[in-house]
Amino acid sequence: MRQFQFFSLRTKLILAFLGVALIPLLLLSWLNKHTAQVTLTNTANQALYAAASQTALTLDAFITANLDAVRVDAQLPGLAQYLSLPPKGRSNSEAEAEAAAILSTLTRRDSLNILSYTLFDRQGRSVLATNLKDIGRSQATDDYIRQPLQTKFPYASPIRVGRDGFTSLYFSSPVRNAKGTIVGVLAVRYNAAAIQQLVAQNNGLAGAQSFAVLLDENHIRLAHGIAAELIFKSVVPLPANKVKALIEAGRLPQRPPSELATDLPAFEQGLNQITCKAVRTCPPTYFTTALTGVNHQLSAVAAARLRTQPWFVIFAQPQQVFLAPIYAQVRVAQRLAVLIAIAVIIIAIAIAQWLARPLVHLAQRVAQFTAGQLNARAHIVSQDEIGSLATNFNAMAEQVGKLFQGLEERTHELEASQHVTFAVSELSKAIVDPESLLQEAVTLLQTRFNLYHVQIYLWEPATQQLSRQAGASEADISWPAHREISIRLDCPDSLVACAARTQRLAVAESRRITEAIAPDLAALPMGTEAAVPLVARGQLLGVLDIQDVYTDHFSAIDLDTFKTLAAQIAIALENARLFEQIQKTEERFRRIFEDAPIGMAIASLEDEQLVQVNKAFCRMLVYEAEALTQLSFKDITHPTDLSKDLRLFQQMVTGAIASYQIEKRYLKQTQEVVWANLTATLIRDQQGGASYSLGMIENITERKRAEAALRQSETQYREKAQQLQEALHELQQTQAQLVQSEKMSSLGQLVAGVAHEINNPINFIYGNLTHAKQYLQDLFKLLHLYQTHYPHPAPAIQTTTQEIDLEFVGEDFDRILASMQVGAERIRQIVLSLRNFSRLDEAEMKPVDIHQGLDNTLVILQNQLKPRPGHLGIEVIKEYGQLPLVNCYAGQLNQVFMNLLTNAIDALEARCTHQPLQAGVALVDQDALVTPPKIWISTAVVEPNQVMIRVVDNGPGMTERTRQRLFDPFFTTKEVGKGTGLGLSISYQIVEKHQGQLRCLSVPGEGAEFIVQIPIQPAPKLNS
Repeated sequence: MRQFQFFSLRTKLILAFLGVALIPLLLLSWLNKHTAQVTLTNTANQALYAAASQTALTLDAFITANLDAVRVDAQLPGLAQYLSLPPKGRSNSEAEAEAAAILSTLTRRDSLNILSYTLFDRQGRSVLATNLKDIGRSQATDDYIRQPLQTKFPYASPIRVGRDGFTSLYFSSPVRNAKGTIVGVLAVRYNAAAIQQLVAQNNGLAGAQSFAVLLDENHIRLAHGIAAELIFKSVVPLPANKVKALIEAGRLPQRPPSELATDLPAFEQGLNQITCKAVRTCPPTYFTTALTGVNHQLSAVAAARLRTQPWFVIFAQPQQVFLAPIYAQVRVAQRLAVLIAIAVIIIAIAIAQWLARPLVHLAQRVAQFTAGQLNARAHIVSQDEIGSLATNFNAMAEQVGKLFQGLEERTHELEASQHVTFAVSELSKAIVDPESLLQEAVTLLQTRFNLYHVQIYLWEPATQQLSRQAGASEADISWPAHREISIRLDCPDSLVACAARTQRLAVAESRRITEAIAPDLAALPMGTEAAVPLVARGQLLGVLDIQDVYTDHFSAIDLDTFKTLAAQIAIALENARLFEQIQKTEERFRRIFEDAPIGMAIASLEDEQLVQVNKAFCRMLVYEAEALTQLSFKDITHPTDLSKDLRLFQQMVTGAIASYQIEKRYLKQTQEVVWANLTATLIRDQQGGASYSLGMIENITERKRAEAALRQSETQYREKAQQLQEALHELQQTQAQLVQSEKMSSLGQLVAGVAHEINNPINFIYGNLTHAKQYLQDLFKLLHLYQTHYPHPAPAIQTTTQEIDLEFVGEDFDRILASMQVGAERIRQIVLSLRNFSRLDEAEMKPVDIHQGLDNTLVILQNQLKPRPGHLGIEVIKEYGQLPLVNCYAGQLNQVFMNLLTNAIDALEARCTHQPLQAGVALVDQDALVTPPKIWISTAVVEPNQVMIRVVDNGPGMTERTRQRLFDPFFTTKEVGKGTGLGLSISYQIVEKHQGQLRCLSVPGEGAEFIVQIPIQPAPKLNS
């Protein structure tokens, strides 16, 4: 349609006639074709549905007849009698021969389609068959065996592909005996080719080229009227797991998945419209689809369901067959439309030529007029609309000609004004001196407009006067001699003063300059004067005075032109003054830049190139200015500082930051490093846009050297202080170890000496107790003999016997000896424990029984553990595991056990006596005193080469701050005189010496737990 507007009038008329003639004809033809197509399609659909229903009835009748036949066959008495026999009695029996004969006879009834008869028992095992290969096979899981046994009715199976490659379907029925009890199943295997024959014989039933297709519930083709190669192919590809299941069930042959399906989604969509379950409730289903993926020829399709199987029968016919009459009718209509179009075109051309001739003539005259032929006129004699249009065109052409002549005259004036305006604008760019600019401007204005007198007065705020600065005139006046002429702002007779006061254009006609205003110009004739104020940004700069000898010579356009020129002159004057100020500012900045005591550099924002550098920066980097301006600041920046400098530079350029300051390193021309403090900012133009970056560089190399020297000195002093602190700590530890070692050594020697001195007399006592007991027994034996043989002793003997209570002495003396033996044994054990604890004879590492060391320690501490006045007894619970011998220093490890147990006892005693320890140990409430004090000692192997000894008490516990300082030398929570603070510190070092760990876990009010973990066999690096 967009191209239609560019057609000629003749073409548009022809197309209009064609549209009026052909569009109704085409609409009528389309409506006729559509009606006939709908009618033929409905007729074809009804015929296809009738054919599909008839084919479905034929297949239902075939299946029903075979089901009735197998049901009747299953009622033959010979079969029931054979199945009623026990399995062992069937072989070679008369019943077997009779049953075999029956099956053979039944097979010959339709030898072409019946493949075999098989008789099954209730267990689904084949007992008799016309195909001997099937006898003895168990098929209890097959549907044609399982269904008759479960439903007790005949059953027709789906079409299957057998092991022998034949496609078949099974008809089966239960076999009943005389009592009506099911004793087996009779199954007949029928050739599926019969189904294909029934479907193919109905081809053409609905008209030419119509055919039937049989599909199962999975939309797999079971029979095809014209394309048998599509049998056992689904309409669309099925899921892989479903295909696998169907192949295993024999519903599909063993083929690749690509050979078991076609890809016809439209066909599948049409079949999915059949949603009914029963035949009676199924409405007719029609759809159009391509039935093959080769030529994509559309066919009308009608579908019908089978009553006996979940199958569909579709009947199809190509559309081009039943729509052939419509196609013939369309061809006739097309020929008729062509003939009508030719006739219409001929008539339309003639009428269009007659109607378009005057319009074409008028268009030609308009084209000539628009091309510049203003005398072009239309010669059309007519009373219709075209004649009226031609008359109006001729009148318009006359008026346009007059207007165009006046426009040409005015254009010449405007061109002169534009030339002057452009010239003044160019002067403002080329001349920066205000005096020269004003003189050139008035001269140009006077000559271009052919004016008599032009001058410019500038406003002087200090004197409140207007002073003439430039002028041009036709008269022979020496303007420099008259430049001192001034006009007061309040002068009432001056047009210039009036324009300056009001800052508006002032115009006067037929005036003379008075003596007060300008004495030197009093004789100059003047017909018209215009004073235009020179205003820039709201401020008065001066007045442009224009005079001419003609009266009423300045038109409104001239006055507008004078305003424009005055505005241009004001802007040019202001720019000249600003340029003069900028030059002075730049000169001042250049001197500051060059003579600055610190380095300064200007760099480009695009490539970081140095544009200008000052002398201080050149001296700092030992470069000439010309050499530095050939480099970028990246070339003279130390590589380590470059990334940070560039990142900040880019942030400043993008506006993220206004400026930045960093300390960085520069490289001299000799590649020496110079430390500098850089402050970078942007240089902006008048519009506020960033044009360059300015860097101010302060040399801080000496300060950096001083800081480095200070840091080095500080580091050295700090290292020395650290060394002194470590030496002091080591000295404290060594002192503590020496004190404790000396203490333990003296204590060990004392214990060993005491044990040795006690051991000798105890051995005498212990060794003689046996002999004393024997001697006592001998004496009492002799005494008894005396009493036996001399029952009546002398009176003195009887008196003494009564006084000493001889019988009691004899009985009590044995108890005294036994008590003495127990005491001696106890003393020996204590002495042995003291010797084992001291271990003075074991200075080297050796395998030791940990449990023995713990027990010896407990023996020594027994006095502190047992109850005594003012103290509750402490219960010790031992939970020993199975420990191997541990390679260690036994004496040192016993010292650890002694320290841990002593601390536990002290904590429990403080709790029991209501005397809390020093600050840092948590107090317990009175209810906690009800719990008896206990110490748990447990041992275990925690790793292949690690043993763990845990000492736990239910004392008051400790705070976290105390626990963190627990192993510090000389730290104690006990009262003065009760502890040195070295026990746990030395114990920690002893455990570390054994390559182990000593830890403490404690919560206030919940006791404390010490864990010792040491290796069973330490590494070889352990030294004594």
